[in-house]
Amino acid sequence: LPPSIPRDLQTVVLKALEKAPSSRYESARALAEDLQRFLDGDPIQAYRAGLGYRLLKRYRKNRLLAWVLAASALAVAGFAAFGSVMALRARVMGQAYQKYGREAEYLEGILHKAYTLPLHDVSEERARVQAHLERIEAGLGRLGRWSVPAARVALGRCYLALDRLEEARRELEAGAGRLPQDPDTALALGLTLSRLYMGELEGLRGQNLADKKKECEQDLRLPALACLRRAQGARQEGPAYVEGVLAYVEERFDDAIAKAREHRRAAPWAFEAALLEADALRAQASRSYGEGRFEAAEARLEEAGKALLEAREVARSAPMAYLGEVQRRLVLFQIRMDRGRATAEDRDWALEAVALCLKANPRDWKALGYRAAIHRRWGVLQLNRGEDPTASLDAAIAAAREGLASRPHDNPLWNNLGTCLRNRADWEASQGLDPRPTLDRAVEALTHALERPQFKDWLLDSIGCCFGQEAKYQLDHGLDPTDAARRAVEALAQASALKPWVGHDSSRGGTLVDLALYQALKGEDPLPTFAEAKAAFEAALKLNPRSFQTQAGMAAMLLERAAWRVEHRQPVAEDLEDAASHLRETLALNPNLGGTVYPALARCRALEALASQGAARAAALKAAREALALGRPLGSDPVAALALAHAGWLLHRADPGSGAAAQALQALAPALARRPWDAQVHRVQGDLLLALGRAAEGRKAHARAVELNANLGRVLGTKG
Repeated sequence: LPPSIPRDLQTVVLKALEKAPSSRYESARALAEDLQRFLDGDPIQAYRAGLGYRLLKRYRKNRLLAWVLAASALAVAGFAAFGSVMALRARVMGQAYQKYGREAEYLEGILHKAYTLPLHDVSEERARVQAHLERIEAGLGRLGRWSVPAARVALGRCYLALDRLEEARRELEAGAGRLPQDPDTALALGLTLSRLYMGELEGLRGQNLADKKKECEQDLRLPALACLRRAQGARQEGPAYVEGVLAYVEERFDDAIAKAREHRRAAPWAFEAALLEADALRAQASRSYGEGRFEAAEARLEEAGKALLEAREVARSAPMAYLGEVQRRLVLFQIRMDRGRATAEDRDWALEAVALCLKANPRDWKALGYRAAIHRRWGVLQLNRGEDPTASLDAAIAAAREGLASRPHDNPLWNNLGTCLRNRADWEASQGLDPRPTLDRAVEALTHALERPQFKDWLLDSIGCCFGQEAKYQLDHGLDPTDAARRAVEALAQASALKPWVGHDSSRGGTLVDLALYQALKGEDPLPTFAEAKAAFEAALKLNPRSFQTQAGMAAMLLERAAWRVEHRQPVAEDLEDAASHLRETLALNPNLGGTVYPALARCRALEALASQGAARAAALKAAREALALGRPLGSDPVAALALAHAGWLLHRADPGSGAAAQALQALAPALARRPWDAQVHRVQGDLLLALGRAAEGRKAHARAVELNANLGRVLGTKG
């Protein structure tokens, strides 16, 4: 509209042009009258439209232009507001990171100072830090959302300093995500993930190690590497240390050692670098150990000991420095046990490191777990030697329970407890006691832990072994072991399906042998079950042919099958030759097993003599006599004595004029004295007495055997 047109005239014309009829003049007369009023200079009746009305009219006329203008206005206002908000957010977050960063440094400083003091209980300092962390956690709900990430990162850093890695990971990821942008936060998360990864691999070798690495790849290893690469510019540690941890996770152990030493030269107070060096050396030792290169493993562990000593000289009260020494000594102790060289002094030496660690942190559940493991392993060694392991196993059970009091959801500790109880049940069975109440306690503990996925295959293995022991007890005491044996086989098969391991399959094979023996006693065909047992042992040996336990188990299975085949006049040559081969391999792997191996070799050759004729029979008899001669000096153990007597009885059957029966009866004496509850001892005694013509005594011994084990009634031809 040209501005020269009077405003009232504009109003009249626009009213006349309204699009809606109801908004126009109601008649031509009304329009004419309003025009006359304009001409006369009187007020018109039409009213000028308001701003809102005019804007609406323009919007309707050009909607697109209106939207563009409105959006532009909003965008300008929005960008201005966004800039203000972002500036405020940055300021608030910066202040929060400064505040909580200072708190984290203060709390880390408390721990660092405590660790550098002479060896003492640092529980008080750790409790102070924990109380402060609890106050921060309690206040999270009152913080604005821009301050919470800084508080969570601070919590994560402090949990890392406390070596509480799960909590550290939770807080760091909650505060900064899976890959933090800040290099220092990335370093904290990278160290947390790498230590969790190291912990998952600890003590594993061979296929178990490979499987665990694969399992942890996506969740721990790759995120740890990503964080450590982003942490290259971190201020908290020098670049050499970060590069060393990165090299460790990538399994470049020589590079990790070199970088750790470089950082130690630049910062002699940084005991964490010495711990890194020790970890890398221990990883190399574990690799050599798994390959059977024991001397190389021990040499690397000696180097690790020097690095750990330097760490403890700097951090005299740091629990992690002592824990590293516990881990080192435990590996050395295990190597010496595997080589048959472990002594009580070795055990005490390992326990000494645990005691020092607990002096620094009495509630250290990891150290308590290692204490339980050391006592348990020594108890198992005593058990295998025929010594009383009660004190060792009770100490292991107590340590495991103490560790669970601090960490009730730790499945490895539960497994340790269950295994200790199972070992104790094994000792009870060897003393003629009923092990089933102890086995029930073990299964209860292990089943409780199955509620969580961690360590599941080991838990299933322990449960399977408990049922296997129950089946063995039932077999030896005239009961039906079928149900317990099948439950054992099922649990062990589940364990092996989760993670193939020599122990799972070897234990399964042993339980199947017991089931086959029961089937033979009942007059059933045991060969399908023996075949199942053989397949289990073959699977175990495929995983680790250097397992002397599995070699011995395979040999025992073949001998039992051969004995049944001899009685049923079936071919046995292949079984016996394979058994002899496995026995020789057992002795090569563990020379201390002569008391078990030589009687088994004598039994093997005696069975061969029973099944052969001519020159082959003569050669087998000669070999059986030689094996018995080697085994007799080692027959003081009651189990070895029983094996010698059984082999001597078989030799007498093959060569009645050899005098083997009298010698075997004499060899049986330790078993008769120390295992009067063992039906097999009385069975063999009866066999030997009958062979020597002492019929009344022999029948009496057989009657006693059937009284103790009704399952023997059929094969001995008498009733209990």
